[in-house]
Amino acid sequence: MPCCKINQNIGNTYTGSVFSSLLSVICDQGDALVGKRVFMFSYGSGSVASMYSFIGRTPSSSTFSIGRIQATTDMFNRLASRRKCSYDEFVGALNLRQDKFGKAPMTPDGVMSDDSLFKGTYYLTAINDKYHRSYQQY
Repeated sequence: MPCCKINQNIGNTYTGSVFSSLLSVICDQGDALVGKRVFMFSYGSGSVASMYSFIGRTPSSSTFSIGRIQATTDMFNRLASRRKCSYDEFVGALNLRQDKFGKAPMTPDGVMSDDSLFKGTYYLTAINDKYHRSYQQY
């Protein structure tokens, strides 16, 4: 199912799942969506649900288009290029995050290598004593 490709790779993002499913369909189907209706349905805990649909269309400019969304996100290639880590590496990364949570001033530590970030990724470099965050782009 085209809508499940991203969620099968990253897991449930709860509210975000409906939008990652939409992105999954766009990345899988691309311009084949032009002229077709896409139906979106999301339900919460049983008391709230939302439903909407849209029809893929060719935009009046190339600034915002299905093809540009596909090319810009390059989602399936990005998912395929992730680096696998061991259980111990994963737990170590979570422990680093937990130890720094809510602390200011704070400078992130831990090993970050060039292969751990996608080009263009923003990453946290510091949090000052007023909890202002500083980022850099890789």
